[in-house]
Amino acid sequence: MKKIIILIILSVLSISYTFCRRQKQNTQQALFHNDEIKAWLKNDLGRYDIVKICSDNQNKLSASLSNGEVFVWQTCSGQKIYSIRVGKESQIEQFAFSHNGVYIATISYRVIYDTDSSGNNSNYCEINITLWNAADGNMINKFTFNQENTPDEIDFTLDDEKILLNNRGRVQIYELHAGILLRENHSDASFGSFSPRSSYNINYKKDRAHNISIAVLSIQKDSLIFDLKTGINISKTLSMPHITKAASMSYDESLLALISQDESTIKVWEMKTGNLTTSIPIRVPQLTCGCVSPSGKYLIGGSATGEINIWELNSGKIILTYKDYPNYINCVSWSTDERYVFAGFYNGSILALRPFQQK
Repeated sequence: MKKIIILIILSVLSISYTFCRRQKQNTQQALFHNDEIKAWLKNDLGRYDIVKICSDNQNKLSASLSNGEVFVWQTCSGQKIYSIRVGKESQIEQFAFSHNGVYIATISYRVIYDTDSSGNNSNYCEINITLWNAADGNMINKFTFNQENTPDEIDFTLDDEKILLNNRGRVQIYELHAGILLRENHSDASFGSFSPRSSYNINYKKDRAHNISIAVLSIQKDSLIFDLKTGINISKTLSMPHITKAASMSYDESLLALISQDESTIKVWEMKTGNLTTSIPIRVPQLTCGCVSPSGKYLIGGSATGEINIWELNSGKIILTYKDYPNYINCVSWSTDERYVFAGFYNGSILALRPFQQK
């Protein structure tokens, strides 16, 4: 009888121990899952707005541009590794990771004022493209050339053998290490950017009535794929080049998404046909920027009030809202594995949000 009682007591203790352990594990997991917001590099960049923020395709490094300086940190921990500056006379205007994550390319410029023998004044831009080692921030190469205007965007071709510059729709293609201009694609636009895999040149144009259209061109073939009417009037909402912060493309380049402020919608076009496939009412005021996820399933939007929302594009539903950091959001982006989303603020802060428990 005593043995039976002892066995019953031991069984009860064992069950209680197992239950308590599971409860503790579940609590720890829940706490870990709920602790999704991290202030990375908060006020560490000075009180200057975050112009751009992105991750490399291996999801090891992320970087941001603020006050002419690129800051690089480990994506998983938020630990800053190094920063890149080009000198006192010029500032970095744009940067990009190479597709293999080996390089960072930056573009900077300074205006040169000149007077000829007749006393006529003129000026031009001295453009500097610098190639850096992404692992340690050491400079690999730098080349300089002069032209009338400054480029809007810098990127790498998908094979990482060439550097792309976008100057108001005109694409210049340079050899990676020697800096030799290989060819130019000519186009007329107000502002230009590149698609995630560097297949397309995305040009933003406005007509005399300030209505915006988006022209998508093939970089390799130098031909127009299609021209989209956005329904946005630039005089009512965003200004150039801020329109680019409201437009983005999925990593496989299958769709193009755009936040239309004046119509309060998310519009999604299919890249194969150029057809508008989705129009989602957003009902969120003062949106300033948006970015479609690499898979094309979600879209993150940032607002002037600091509110962050993530939409599921198939259903049009908001699956996450965060509004505990009230400050103007200048740019947003996703990590390549969609594990993190980043928001860059005008006060120099960066928030990292983990929207999904497991990815």
